[in-house]
Amino acid sequence: RSTRRAYRPRSGAGRPRYRGGVIPVDERPTVPVDVSHLLPVVAAHGLRGAPSFPDELPVTLSSSLVTAARSSRLTGPLLAAVRAGSIGLSDEAESLLVDAHREALIWCLQLEQRLLEVHDLLERADVPCVVVKGPAIAHLDLADPAERTWADVDILVPPSHIDRAVRVLLASGGVRPYAEPRPGWDRRFAKSVEVRAADQIEVDVHRSLADGVYGERIPLDHLHQTTEPFELGGQTLRALSPPARVVHAAYHAVVGSMTPTWSNRRDLARYFTERSVPVAAVVEEARLWRGEAVLWAAVDLVRRDLQVDAGEWYDWADATVVLPRERVLVSRPRHGDAGLGRARLDLVRELPSLGDRVAYLRALAFPVGAKDSAFTRYRRWLPHVFRRG
Repeated sequence: RSTRRAYRPRSGAGRPRYRGGVIPVDERPTVPVDVSHLLPVVAAHGLRGAPSFPDELPVTLSSSLVTAARSSRLTGPLLAAVRAGSIGLSDEAESLLVDAHREALIWCLQLEQRLLEVHDLLERADVPCVVVKGPAIAHLDLADPAERTWADVDILVPPSHIDRAVRVLLASGGVRPYAEPRPGWDRRFAKSVEVRAADQIEVDVHRSLADGVYGERIPLDHLHQTTEPFELGGQTLRALSPPARVVHAAYHAVVGSMTPTWSNRRDLARYFTERSVPVAAVVEEARLWRGEAVLWAAVDLVRRDLQVDAGEWYDWADATVVLPRERVLVSRPRHGDAGLGRARLDLVRELPSLGDRVAYLRALAFPVGAKDSAFTRYRRWLPHVFRRG
């Protein structure tokens, strides 16, 4: 019996339900209202149990769908759906789609060229690096890398090397838009440092893969010791291990931003439906990160938003109990600016030493070069920082 079914839009935004409570989530990305219900279908196209497109798409909606797919980085799946005959667009809309995807791929080629340049610079400076997100996913996890597009270059370096890596990129002409709050912040607390070149290509130099508590828990040495090689432009680069790529996709969707992109949701749905990495291996990786709650939330996100056939993962989620405190920590990034601030303060309780806690709070309250103290933004949350439990 086929698991493929016609798509029926679900009423309401929906909320992921944890055992013992509900974690609020943000609304889906804003898109033209007439086609927003089609984005889950585009994001799930080609995956096991994916819903079907409507039998007929009005001509007036074709261009809007292309615009929405372009802003959601889903031109690859939508073009694949058109070529497979799963959906029909007007001639004008199809031409727009082809042009939009071509432009996205040209940008990705520029990003790959910059990645190779950055890799060469860091290699000559004895800075080890691991490629994360876009190009690693495209070249290692897809039969056709051209399906997956991305926006910038992301690399992971050991904390002890991040200062040198940033200096190398700045010396090559990059600009750092945001200064280090205080000396030593990058190697001790930062998730990443952004370096932007004159051509507006952004390179994010990651120390960790998440902000806050869940970023602090990640075993960074383990990530650098369990990599997978891949070839790009005649060079051998390193990516995260297969289980780590799945867990990282979960982190990126759940605690990496207030609203996950449809492209990120598609990555997760593909991992969960194809099961190229065994569930047990991914769960064990998440345990090493102390992030089973994040992985649980990612499974629930896919089940709610894409409705694909990932039965083994749904069974795991149904059998998993998430502790109340973990539910709270996972929910922090969903609360806007206040939530992000509280999430930062949650980290204080997770830091390993009193010296780290003092340095972290000092940098937040009194950043170097700031006109006004940031203390006023955080003082109402200080009781939370020192509360036991």
